[in-house]
Amino acid sequence: MPAVPSNYRAILPVIAATIFLLLAFLLAASWLAKAPYASDHVFGNVRTGELWSPKARYVDNWYAVEALDDSSFIIGEPKSSQYNVSYLLAGNARALLIDTGSGERPAGTRSMREVAESLTSKPVMPMLTHFHFDHSGDLNAFDGALLLATPELKARADGGTVQVHATESLSGAHTLRIQRWVASGEAIDLGERTIEARATPGHAHESASFIDRERRYVFTGDFLYQHLGGLVAFLPGSDVTVYAGEIGGLLHTTGNGYRYFGAHGMPEFDANWVHKIHRAMQDVASGAATPRLGTSYLVPGLPLRMHQQDQLLIYQAPLSWRGVGVLAVVVALATALFWRVFRSWGTAGRRA
Repeated sequence: MPAVPSNYRAILPVIAATIFLLLAFLLAASWLAKAPYASDHVFGNVRTGELWSPKARYVDNWYAVEALDDSSFIIGEPKSSQYNVSYLLAGNARALLIDTGSGERPAGTRSMREVAESLTSKPVMPMLTHFHFDHSGDLNAFDGALLLATPELKARADGGTVQVHATESLSGAHTLRIQRWVASGEAIDLGERTIEARATPGHAHESASFIDRERRYVFTGDFLYQHLGGLVAFLPGSDVTVYAGEIGGLLHTTGNGYRYFGAHGMPEFDANWVHKIHRAMQDVASGAATPRLGTSYLVPGLPLRMHQQDQLLIYQAPLSWRGVGVLAVVVALATALFWRVFRSWGTAGRRA
């Protein structure tokens, strides 16, 4: 193989041709990828802006609320791009707010804290299901939050704060103030009511779910939900093998007879839906699932591997590790070919 010439301008055509080839691959994949449902299609016949239940009602121009019982509330954002859902669970002494909103509320609209405090007279403690920006929109309205005590987060903590990385928030890095640590499996005491916090990584490394065993409620964040936008397993911190195992673990300790509530789309679903996700995620993790190209509402236009079973969608990164290896070999061979072609043209030009 000839040595690379000292004049860097001689390799610019090779670089340009390689970039052009990669862009051509991306454009071709984007053209082939299709979104299986319209972006405003939430689930069933519900569209963005519409209420998920006859029991739900708008409390202003942005938030809608449904009471599960006299101290448990769904706080939905039906007009948000991802049909976000948060939950307020009150005891006799304090209340737990699961997620603090999408961050998409119009200027002048009440904060998630104000809405939560309008539903209970108890002090409200927020805790995030995970760090993504669409679950922490109004976190700044609170004096910090409860935080799941994973070994990785504990190691990163600096006094009473932890730095949330941009790859974890999917927006900018920021500092989260810790009200107190909550261990996985710990029962959060709300006063004659306890909510069990459980680590459920898979969608994100810090993902948490919450179980009210007395009422048989399970609040799962983005770990499990029922939305035609699809379950996401392609972001930093996602792991389909871990995901499948954690769904099985959650089913083992909850399962039939429990009511499940997710953070997007139709808030409530049953154990049958969870079992369906579990089987599908096991197929994805083992390689038994057959993917096709699709697009997600999170990254419109980017081709992803999509696994679809009726209305259940799971999205992975565009390429598996094997696919990355194949692409790397193709790019290396194409670059070598471009180099020979442009070198031969240059040699011919100098002879002329």
